[in-house]
Amino acid sequence: MKKNILLVLLVLFFASAGQSHALKKRVWNYSKVAIASGSKPSVGARLSSDRQSIVITFRQVLLTTSVTYELTYLGNDLEQGIFGTVKPEEGNLVSRTLYFGTCSKNVCTPHRNLKNGILLVSYRLQNGTSFSQKFRVRL
Repeated sequence: MKKNILLVLLVLFFASAGQSHALKKRVWNYSKVAIASGSKPSVGARLSSDRQSIVITFRQVLLTTSVTYELTYLGNDLEQGIFGTVKPEEGNLVSRTLYFGTCSKNVCTPHRNLKNGILLVSYRLQNGTSFSQKFRVRL
């Protein structure tokens, strides 16, 4: 009897699984440039054309000891998040492509129904001070 109930539950579980979507390979990259003196660290962001990722560009990274970022959003009707750190060793101008989905073994599955994106960037400067910037991301 327990085996039949388990079998029925498994069949219902797999039958209720949503659509499968195309998988994408995850690619990591960053670039380096020289520093301009007298500037303040800043960040810029833009959505990809397919709206499945956001490209964040960090400027004047060499003026910091570290930059941390946290992107939160609703995807698949659940709160999702991406976070990371940028180090000065990576250069003065560093870009990150943040994918709205999950990745495993270089295969990525996109989240659907994206809403309420918030990007929080925190800078720790070489003189010991810190500051943060918060942005709303329109998905």
